[in-house]
Amino acid sequence: VPPALYWNTNPTAHTVTLPAGDLNFALSIDSTARDLYVSLVNVALFQPGFNNKLILNWRNNVPLPAPNVTLSLDLPPGLLDYLSANPLPASQNAGVLTWQLGNLAAGANGTITVNVRVPDSVSVDTIICTEAAIWPQAGDLIPADNHRQLCGHVVASFDPNDKTGFPEGIGAGHHIEKTEP
Repeated sequence: VPPALYWNTNPTAHTVTLPAGDLNFALSIDSTARDLYVSLVNVALFQPGFNNKLILNWRNNVPLPAPNVTLSLDLPPGLLDYLSANPLPASQNAGVLTWQLGNLAAGANGTITVNVRVPDSVSVDTIICTEAAIWPQAGDLIPADNHRQLCGHVVASFDPNDKTGFPEGIGAGHHIEKTEP
């Protein structure tokens, strides 16, 4: 049985006297129930000059169709460059990608993969935030799960050969010098 939010009970209460009595009790789907859901994750850390994947998962949580559903993803201008998506968005305007999901069947779900690139000009420690939204939201039982924001710090690549002396000042010219045994 789906969560109670989606169901109406008729009657709402019923006293039963055994061994005889009226034992009729009904559950019916609330025909106005709406509950869409979206999640947003990135596959890797954001690094200048590197590609990344953003994964959008969407779902119609109720056992009823959801009409005219749209999903959007906002990419911050200058911080993430759109490369491609599967499936392709219906539109792209000023960093906003939009998919027309149409009429979703009861329990329908799907995944959209978006390939992006962090431009070389983005500085380390910059915070990149992107946001996904799914709608219509009028009457949605849990509207908080219709929006997702993903934020991450831009990091630099790690070079395992990068060595620093400690305490500072060790070695000639503040460098560690290799000596042969």
